[in-house]
Amino acid sequence: MRPERLTSRARRTPEAERSDGIVYVVLPDRTSFETVDATPDRTAIATATRQLEAIRDEWLAPLVAQISDQAETIGRVTAERDQARIQAEMVTLEREQIQSERDALQARLSALEERHAESPMQASSAPQTATDDATGVPWWQFWRR
Repeated sequence: MRPERLTSRARRTPEAERSDGIVYVVLPDRTSFETVDATPDRTAIATATRQLEAIRDEWLAPLVAQISDQAETIGRVTAERDQARIQAEMVTLEREQIQSERDALQARLSALEERHAESPMQASSAPQTATDDATGVPWWQFWRR
């Protein structure tokens, strides 16, 4: 605000001038404070109370309700997340256990295959079913002959 625009109720403070000399801090004149009555009347208090109650009822109460709903949702989601982490850890442990069992069974199978390859293979040692060679039907199904 330029000095020429200052009203008679305000004064310029030189200690607030900047180096360019354009910006000033404007303070009201002391006489304007002397005319203000500092004691509020009952209607002003009642009006302020009604305004605060309206703020509480129309803005603050719904906000508190929304925050509590969100807190419940966050708590539920957090519990579900923790449960999912526990289940994931259990699945990981079970998978590792199954993989170790698979590896042990593969090692056992490899050992059996090596042992089987080293032993002499005989045609007569192959398992045979009791069949009638002419018809290819097992002997206990004689009615199919």
